[in-house]
Amino acid sequence: MIWDDHEISDDWGSFLLGGKKDELDERFPERSKKRLRRKDCLELRDRMRSAALQVYREYQHSHNPDSPESGRAEAFDYHFTAQGAAFYVLDGRGYRDVNRRSRRVLGTAQFNRFKAWLEALDPVQTPFLFLVSAVPVLHMRGWEQ
Repeated sequence: MIWDDHEISDDWGSFLLGGKKDELDERFPERSKKRLRRKDCLELRDRMRSAALQVYREYQHSHNPDSPESGRAEAFDYHFTAQGAAFYVLDGRGYRDVNRRSRRVLGTAQFNRFKAWLEALDPVQTPFLFLVSAVPVLHMRGWEQ
């Protein structure tokens, strides 16, 4: 199992803070009408994330195989092997931050964990590799035929 944006709110982490499409405007569309200060919205956003993380951890992630990532407080990516195949399940939401310049979806820590795991694999023991992601791993540009 792996979580997606719907555990918190649709498109979580996909909008810029203070950008053209401000995340707080998306999350709290009537914030000015309700006289919510930016600080209030940021706190509420953080509480929503914290609650969703706890629920996911208890009801879904607890069923996943144990891996070194499993023990980390907010690391939900994990890996396992089965019958000559190696699987790595990416967390495409937990580290998502479009305000970063690079690694906006996976974040640096998760990317480094994945890279270390990949480098440690023995291709003789595990000739098959599966990368599992709830969101597209890459996007291809359209082309004309």
